[in-house]
Amino acid sequence: MKKITLIILLLINLSVFSQVKIGNNPSQINVHSLLELESSSKVFVLNKMTTSQMNAVLPLDGAMVFNTDDKCIFIFEGTSWKSLCNSGSDNQVISFDNTSNILTLENGGAVDLSAYVNDDTNELQDISTNATAGNISLSNGSTLTLNVDDADADATNEIQTLSLSGNDVTLSNGGGTITLPSGTVTNLVQNTGSGVITYTNENNTDQTANVVSTDANNGISVGTDGGAYYRPMVRAMGKVNADGTAAKIMGATVSKINTGDYRVTFTNAMPNANYIIQLTVRDFNGTANDDPGIQYINQTNTRFDVHIQNNDDGGSNGSDTDFEFMFTVLDF
Repeated sequence: MKKITLIILLLINLSVFSQVKIGNNPSQINVHSLLELESSSKVFVLNKMTTSQMNAVLPLDGAMVFNTDDKCIFIFEGTSWKSLCNSGSDNQVISFDNTSNILTLENGGAVDLSAYVNDDTNELQDISTNATAGNISLSNGSTLTLNVDDADADATNEIQTLSLSGNDVTLSNGGGTITLPSGTVTNLVQNTGSGVITYTNENNTDQTANVVSTDANNGISVGTDGGAYYRPMVRAMGKVNADGTAAKIMGATVSKINTGDYRVTFTNAMPNANYIIQLTVRDFNGTANDDPGIQYINQTNTRFDVHIQNNDDGGSNGSDTDFEFMFTVLDF
């Protein structure tokens, strides 16, 4: 009974005042408002429906519902529901029927383009030239003959050719000729026999420079490629132990042939056998064996032999002895 009384009182209140304010400040309502909601902690919730449920009802214009499938508010506009989420972009499809020449815009009407598509005067056409010089043809059109002589008798303004002959530059069809200034290209050459470098300047004047000095007794010569070549006078040298091994050696190898005899072989052969051999032997450092002798024999352009004897101060015949010695080979 209390619930019925409350509803009756609410209906009486609505009919008397024709305005309802729910929420905060119930006494404050705009004069043009039928219903106002005001709250800082509560919200107004629309009715919720699926798409199929929404399409099953036919409400008054302006009806609103929250579509739970599209997660969006829809409003009813006379015959159908419209989504408020897509109000800013109404994508439509445009299509053209080649048979009827009808251009159609989805939900936007159609137009007939037959008057324009079938007009032979505005077809796509090709422009081309034929074998006749100066002729230009338009497909489904006509041929235009151009005056390639540009309609005047002045031969100096035609297409011209530029040519070069020697120092003369000529423009065809009476364009004239100019002569370029002559010039000498600089040049640099070397005589590989003498090593002399010759430079020819722009004035065709030669200037020379020697790679190797021509002074007498110069130890540097010209190589086969024209460069400076230094051939040292000392061609081989070394210190040889008594057993025939080399303590230190350059430009040769050494071996022991037999007692007191050694062979020195050059790394690179000498030009001939007329080179100089210097030999020395260490002091025997003894009273009985203090007069050693050292000689070279069998000199060729590839080697020489060394023979060492103990002369015993000349008191008896010498005997072959293995002993340390040094050698130097000079050539110039």
